[in-house]
Amino acid sequence: MNLVATLGASALLTALAASLFAVGAAVAGQRLARSALIEAARRAIVVTAALTTLAIGVVAYALLTDDFSIAHVVAVSSRDMLPHMKWAALYSGQPGSLLFWTWLLSLMLAGFALITVPRIPWGAAHATAASGAILAA
Repeated sequence: MNLVATLGASALLTALAASLFAVGAAVAGQRLARSALIEAARRAIVVTAALTTLAIGVVAYALLTDDFSIAHVVAVSSRDMLPHMKWAALYSGQPGSLLFWTWLLSLMLAGFALITVPRIPWGAAHATAASGAILAA
């Protein structure tokens, strides 16, 4: 595994940890009535979005630079492909599609965590825990 592949895999594993932390912190914050834990959980959702953005950026970089050390790049790309076809290869195949949709979902949930959740303090913990569980799944 080279540096690019390690960076992408590390970003995804850390995103998983952040989303699991969001679930735990939101549940604990609700049970213990600690708003700081609920706020930390909300921020963990935003961190998850940033980390999945990094991961999809790594895959895009690997596709565009013909870095065949990543299995997804080997499966969906070749040196003969035009750049716009390589962009399309980003979400082709099951791993690329799952990463692409996880990335889009994480961006939407981060927007939800930043804009909507602060407006609903009575449901912030539940909404944040559900968001983290969806991203972790």
